[in-house]
Amino acid sequence: MQTVSTETRRFAIDLHANDGALMRVLGLIDRRGHRVITMHSLMPSPTRFRLELEIEAGTPRQDVLIHQIQRLADVIKAVNLTEAELAEGLRKNTLRYSRHDTMID
Repeated sequence: MQTVSTETRRFAIDLHANDGALMRVLGLIDRRGHRVITMHSLMPSPTRFRLELEIEAGTPRQDVLIHQIQRLADVIKAVNLTEAELAEGLRKNTLRYSRHDTMID
């Protein structure tokens, strides 16, 4: 039996903590045919929160997903951690946020 390898991507998304902001991000990911594998969140301030998502690629146009997320109203910043890690030569799972990180626009 042949095993199929599935590509995953990791994103860090900073959001305004408005009603429905998280649901809009997750809804977009779902509508584009991707599946969330892991999700970590923290709230560095009362008005903002940060998500770190690992997403299983669902369509050939997965590179467009980060740009679609960035266009959502409550999104402050969205970064593809997978590409950032590859560009810097880092191993997977080495980038993490701490509660004390600051968010700069």
